[in-house]
Amino acid sequence: GNVVATTLPGEADQPSAVALNLDTGAYSGASLNNFPGDWRGFDRLILELHNPSDAPLDMTLRIHDLTHDRGKQIYADRFNTRLALNPGNNRFEIDLERIANAPAQRPMDMSEVRRIGLFASRLPAPRTIYLTDLRLE
Repeated sequence: GNVVATTLPGEADQPSAVALNLDTGAYSGASLNNFPGDWRGFDRLILELHNPSDAPLDMTLRIHDLTHDRGKQIYADRFNTRLALNPGNNRFEIDLERIANAPAQRPMDMSEVRRIGLFASRLPAPRTIYLTDLRLE
């Protein structure tokens, strides 16, 4: 897939979203790298996505820290959660304590968050969704 700054379908010309063009590969989506990684002092991650299709879409949100990056990339050593996108606008609030406690053998280092990934798996046909908000509160 690819990522494009765009407007939502039917909106004005001011870019207000990031289009995630998802393909039929094993894992199709986007990762955010090299953003401010110190999440201490925040309580939650807010993620808003727009699904323009009439069909729901299951996606996975993956978050990991520097320790995971330098390690063996084990599934149980990062935060993974399923996001069920209904048609239209979807808002997800994720408690950062849940993210911090996700690795099985250690706490995630919330001062060194390295990557946020959002992806779908093995879609039967290409789809596009829109990231309209991503922030810490």
